[in-house]
Amino acid sequence: MGASTSPDSGRHDGWGRAGPGSAHRPQVGKTLTGHGLGVCSLTTVAYEGGLLAVSSCEEGVLLAWDLTTGTRVADLEGSYNGGLGAALVDGRPVAATGGHDSFVQAWDLLSGEPLGESLTGIEPVVGALAVTEVNGRAVVVAGGDDDNALHVGDLAGRKPTGSPPTGHTDGIRTLGTTTVAGRTIAVTGSDDGTTRGGDLARHEQIGEPFTGHRLRKVTEMAGAPVAVTVGPDKDLQVWDLTRAARAPTGVPPSTCRNPGSPSAPARPRDVRDGESGTRGAAHRRAPA
Repeated sequence: MGASTSPDSGRHDGWGRAGPGSAHRPQVGKTLTGHGLGVCSLTTVAYEGGLLAVSSCEEGVLLAWDLTTGTRVADLEGSYNGGLGAALVDGRPVAATGGHDSFVQAWDLLSGEPLGESLTGIEPVVGALAVTEVNGRAVVVAGGDDDNALHVGDLAGRKPTGSPPTGHTDGIRTLGTTTVAGRTIAVTGSDDGTTRGGDLARHEQIGEPFTGHRLRKVTEMAGAPVAVTVGPDKDLQVWDLTRAARAPTGVPPSTCRNPGSPSAPARPRDVRDGESGTRGAAHRRAPA
């Protein structure tokens, strides 16, 4: 299973344009166009053939480009304004999208074909998505804007596999996945002001919640999985997910500067993760 990256927000007049001050940051490659309305989310996924940029937008279109050649490789029609996640599944780049229609669809980005049945019942809006692997099975994980729950669907079995408890009292806005001591963990950020972890195989919460901050990224620092959160004071905090998973109930989670090696410089890098984005649909769009 390859790494997925967190979607980012885009300009609302089409993406790929250079912003203010860009004269000091030369553009790499050609401008990628195709969205008619604003880009809601953006992520990347690496595979054997290269690196793909995947984006979704307000009019409900999912596009993917090969960043080496600038070639558009996927043009899919979907729902609008929701979540986006991407990862490798059996060596092929896959994106999962969902939105105001409260269902999630996964896509093979190279063939343009949908994978499995839609994952439904997410109310009222799919707010966050990730694609990961649980016990050797490729799954899509979705968080609802208002139902406070996680929904997990098996891509191969074409069916839901359950809704692990989250402990949240408000909607899930951000979501990332990683592996802690051999366990596939979903880390969720909610409007209730907490960030929580849950074991996707055992369907149980792990550790105590991180409070007062909103989850922004699940990544690695010095080889160890961490969560990066931001608070109302605009400060960033890095949380050690390994310590959080092993801590007894009632023990507050620990922040960390470098969980892998106290003497080595902290060098964060991406691992499997996903966050809010936009939604995808059920059929391919006609070529532009």
